[in-house]
Amino acid sequence: MGTGNEFSQYAATFFSYTEDMSGLIRKILVGFSFTLAITSAQNIGYGVRGGLPLSDFLKAESKTGALTNVVKGRGNIILGPMFEVRLPFGLGIEADALYRRWDAEGPLSKGTASTWEFPVYGKFKMPGIIVRPYAGAGMNFQRLGDIGKFIGGATVDKSRRGFLGAGGIELKVPHVRISPEIRFTRWNDAGPLRSTNQIDLLIGLSF
Repeated sequence: MGTGNEFSQYAATFFSYTEDMSGLIRKILVGFSFTLAITSAQNIGYGVRGGLPLSDFLKAESKTGALTNVVKGRGNIILGPMFEVRLPFGLGIEADALYRRWDAEGPLSKGTASTWEFPVYGKFKMPGIIVRPYAGAGMNFQRLGDIGKFIGGATVDKSRRGFLGAGGIELKVPHVRISPEIRFTRWNDAGPLRSTNQIDLLIGLSF
């Protein structure tokens, strides 16, 4: 009798353990399948983005005696590579490296300088087959050139960051995606640099 009871207990334990393991294995397989589906759905896009500034991106002030020198910068052409991670459900992440050559415009200083911007932002694209409107938000990281020479040698932190918002459309044609957008960046005060609202018109060509 004792042997029969022990066998029954062992059998019950074994089947219970097997059932628990089966449930765990099913959960692992479901999770793995879901992860694999997301990973396979990801699509890395790359290309170039460029455009024109619609407003000044820089305003700096310095004092020379009783005079206040105000320097503004806009630039002519913005250009650089773009990268995009295209996720399911219309989501995506874009990162650019944009170069801008600009002329300093001030009553006491003239000259040219270069600036790099590294925007990173999330995007949501509305459903569509050929044309897909989208909106996005994130951060813009900027590396300024030597602007101290334009404002009396004042010490300036050459790295700054600002909030970014964007809106545009993505036009999908054979072999390429065209994405014109309006991009807004809010730069805050930082030493001699004054807060500015930067607005750019950009067009992306990606594959």
